[in-house]
Amino acid sequence: MALIPEEYVWVAGTVAQPPEVIAPQDGHHVVVRFDLTVDRKGGESKSQLIEARGATARYLQAKNLAQGDFVVAAGIVRTDLSNGPTPYLLLRIVSTDTSESL
Repeated sequence: MALIPEEYVWVAGTVAQPPEVIAPQDGHHVVVRFDLTVDRKGGESKSQLIEARGATARYLQAKNLAQGDFVVAAGIVRTDLSNGPTPYLLLRIVSTDTSESL
């Protein structure tokens, strides 16, 4: 699956590192950023930067999203200066399994 700007995409994978939670002092929404390791055909893996804001970020905080959790996510691909030239997926829909017994 190619990530094309302005296209709604789905990804599924494992949270690669502990999520970064950013709570701006200026009253804006909380932001949760994390890298998702997505398995590709042929045994390859790809890392995809994911960003959640507002209610989606609060949901991930409430579910205690952590490294190793499996996530299914959908959103819009964005590129802005705050993340450098790397495209990231701005979450709109997310589901995660944070259970201890898998």
